[in-house]
Amino acid sequence: MSERRGRHEGTIFQRQDGRWAGTLDLGWEQGRRQRKWFYGPTRADVREKLTRALGEVQRGGFVDADERVTVGAYLDRWLTTLAVRRKTARSYQQFVTLHLKPALGRIRLTKLIPAMVRSLLAEKERAGLSARTVTLIRDVLRIALNQAVTDGAVQRNVAALVKRPKPPRRQGPILTAEQAGVFLTRIQGTRLGPVVTIGLALGLRLGEVLGLQWSGVDPEAGTIQVERGLETLGRDRTLVPLKSKESRRTVRLPEIVRTALVDQRRRQRERQLLAGGQWRADGSNFVFTTRDGRPLDGGNVTRDLKRLLVQTWMGGKPDCKHPRVVNRQCEDCRAEHLPRLSFHSLRHSCASILLAQGVPIRDVAEILGHSDVRLTLSTYAHVIEASRDRAAGVMDRVLQVG
Repeated sequence: MSERRGRHEGTIFQRQDGRWAGTLDLGWEQGRRQRKWFYGPTRADVREKLTRALGEVQRGGFVDADERVTVGAYLDRWLTTLAVRRKTARSYQQFVTLHLKPALGRIRLTKLIPAMVRSLLAEKERAGLSARTVTLIRDVLRIALNQAVTDGAVQRNVAALVKRPKPPRRQGPILTAEQAGVFLTRIQGTRLGPVVTIGLALGLRLGEVLGLQWSGVDPEAGTIQVERGLETLGRDRTLVPLKSKESRRTVRLPEIVRTALVDQRRRQRERQLLAGGQWRADGSNFVFTTRDGRPLDGGNVTRDLKRLLVQTWMGGKPDCKHPRVVNRQCEDCRAEHLPRLSFHSLRHSCASILLAQGVPIRDVAEILGHSDVRLTLSTYAHVIEASRDRAAGVMDRVLQVG
C-alpha cells in the first residue's frame, strides 16, 4: 500500500522485497520528468529522507535526480555552496583538488563505499603524508558527504564509517617555567615583547592575540575579552568571530600582562603621533599594530619570535659571544640557547606550566578556550601524569608513620 501526498510532495510505498521506497517529483527538465528515489528499511526512514529533500527543494536548494553523478562533480558543486571562512574554504578546495578528486573523482557518488575511502587514506599514509593531513582528507570528505545525505543524494556517509588515522603522540618543544622567565626578561622593551607575553602568560592563539581590540581590554578590572581572531590571506587581514562559544571568553590578567598592555598602549599612541596622517583610521582599536596602524602579520611575528629565541641563552659565561654552537649549545661556555618554537608552542608552554603548578584542569581548559575538557586532558596527558606522581609523593610524606 502506498502513501500518496500532495502534488510534488512525493510517494512512499513498500516493495516486494519488503524494503520501503519513496519518490520525489522534481518537475520537468529538457522535456523529461525528473524524479528522485529514496530507500530504507522502514516507512519512517523513507519519510524522513523524503521530507528532508522536500524541505531542501522548498528552500531553493539542490536535490540531484541523476544517480550517475560522480564524486568529483558533487565535490565541485559542494565547494560552491560553502558558508565558511575564506581560509577554510581555500583549505577545503586544496584537499578536494589535490587528494579527493584524483583518487575518487570518477566514481559514482552512489557507488562510493567505505573500502574505497579506506584505501585512499592508506595510500596517502604510504606516500608519507602525516597522520594529521590524512585525517583532514577524510574529514573534508565526511563534511561534503554530510551535505550529500541531507540533499538525499546518498543514503549514508561512507567517510564517517572510516576510522581516523591514529597519529603517534609527540610532544614538541616547549618552554619550562625557568626558560619562560628568562625569555620574558630578555624581550622586555622589544616590539614583540607584549605579543609574546600575552601568548605565553595567557595561552592565546596567535590569531586571538593579533585580533585583540582595545575596546575589550579593561586594565582596571584586570580582564580582556577574547571574541575575535585575525584571519590572514596574503596581504588581506580580516577580523572574524571565534568558532565556538568557549573560545569567546573573558580572561583575567596576570600583573605581568596588565603592565605589558599599559606600556603597549603608551607606545602605540606615541607611534600614532609620529605617523600623523599615515596612521590608518581603523588601526586605533587594534592592540597590536605596525607603525602605520595596520594589524600585525602573523608570519612576521613567528619569524621574529624564532629569531629572539635563538638569541636567548641559558647558563654559560655572561661575556661569551657563543661563536661555536652545536645542537643549540655553545662549545666554549656550554650555554644553551632556547629552542626555535612556533607561536602555538607558547600556548602549549602556558598550559604545561599552569598544570605543573597545580592549576585545576578545568580552569586551564577555560583559559585556553577549549570546547571540551577532554581535549585538554588528551593534549597534556604527560603533564597531568607527572602531577599525579607528585600527588602520590605528597600523600606519602603527609601520611608517613613513625
